[in-house]
Amino acid sequence: MVDVLSKLQGWGKCLNCGDKVHESHRHFIDEKGCYCWNCAFIVGKIKEKEYIKNSAFDFSNNLHAAVDNNGKIHFWTGKNATPPWERSDRKQRSSPEYNAWRKDVYERDNYTCQDCGKRGGTLNAHHLKSFKKYKKLRYKVDNGLTLCELCHRERHRKGGARG
Repeated sequence: MVDVLSKLQGWGKCLNCGDKVHESHRHFIDEKGCYCWNCAFIVGKIKEKEYIKNSAFDFSNNLHAAVDNNGKIHFWTGKNATPPWERSDRKQRSSPEYNAWRKDVYERDNYTCQDCGKRGGTLNAHHLKSFKKYKKLRYKVDNGLTLCELCHRERHRKGGARG
């Protein structure tokens, strides 16, 4: 079989990324040549379930994989099959990434409102640059601020970022 494979254009080298593809590693072959396993998924040669099932992950009905607009593969778990970057803003705010961001902002600010100094109580993690407009900054701790509920309302009333 190696003789047949060696006649394929590009055998031994991924047609997408150019990395070496060893026959003992997972790969995909078609009439044009071969792809490393990740690139085969990125360019759409294999489907999500096949990619997950034949990758080094525990297969679960709640495990999902997709390729973002930058060509990066992401994995997530849960019943929601919609990729995180395609979810509505409302769904984004209940995501594990959002919850981790909020917790990190609170911890950095010692669970203290950064406007009035009140510690504890009902706190909000406020986005300095809008959650909706600045999608790349959504989960950056530097773009967050711990505010008590009253100060958070006041920030928005005065025209602070809608975040």
